[in-house]
Amino acid sequence: DLALSSVMMNLLMEEELDLDNSVEIALIGQLNSTQWSALRSQLQGRIQLNVENQATIVQVEAEHLPAYSIETLEALFS
Repeated sequence: DLALSSVMMNLLMEEELDLDNSVEIALIGQLNSTQWSALRSQLQGRIQLNVENQATIVQVEAEHLPAYSIETLEALFS
């Protein structure tokens, strides 16, 4: 949680972005299939990690979501 907060704060400060129009990151715990189904329609992308659990990504049907690396996020805000 602290690492993501730090990355987002650095991106926002570097680009002098308004907090009202920023990216929202939410960490979530274990969800059942009904909860994932309800959440999936709200998701706009995911942060790509160096080590990812591909089976879980497929299980929650998130493989179609755009995956953004930290570098990609930095480019989006510049």
